[in-house]
Amino acid sequence: MNPENLPEFYANVIDSVGDGVIVLDCVGNVMFMNPVAEELAGVSRRISRGQSFSVLFKEDFQLLEMAEMGATSGMAITDHENIVLKRGSRITPLSVTVSPLLLADGVRAGTIILLRDLTNIRELEEAVRKADRLSALGTLAAGLAHEIKNPLGGIQGAAQLLDMELAEDD
Repeated sequence: MNPENLPEFYANVIDSVGDGVIVLDCVGNVMFMNPVAEELAGVSRRISRGQSFSVLFKEDFQLLEMAEMGATSGMAITDHENIVLKRGSRITPLSVTVSPLLLADGVRAGTIILLRDLTNIRELEEAVRKADRLSALGTLAAGLAHEIKNPLGGIQGAAQLLDMELAEDD
């Protein structure tokens, strides 16, 4: 690999990541956003560059809080369950990881925010819950049918005995 093409190569790598990647500078302005983050955020990468992260995501309080905590603490913070991104009528559940962006000498250069869309996972979980409920309903129906069939068998046997014992005109 030609060293001159290295920055372009790294940009292509980040653009190819399946999760949203947002890179902030030390004051919280967007330096970079990959296509997945652009789609999740509902804002153009070109427009977002240089904009304040807190302005772009002003409605998403939990995400802003995580980004702020990650920036001030200098530690990686992860939330796998509770972040929800609202864009118009579309609600997207996210797993978010906020990490410090450190240079080779250990100096903090900004913050990296990874956004993983959990929509498909939530839909699969709901499908499993629905299948479990249907399975339980099927088990209940089978048990109910069994409970009804047992007394009916006794009644049928008694009716057959009566039919054999009684005369035709009784």
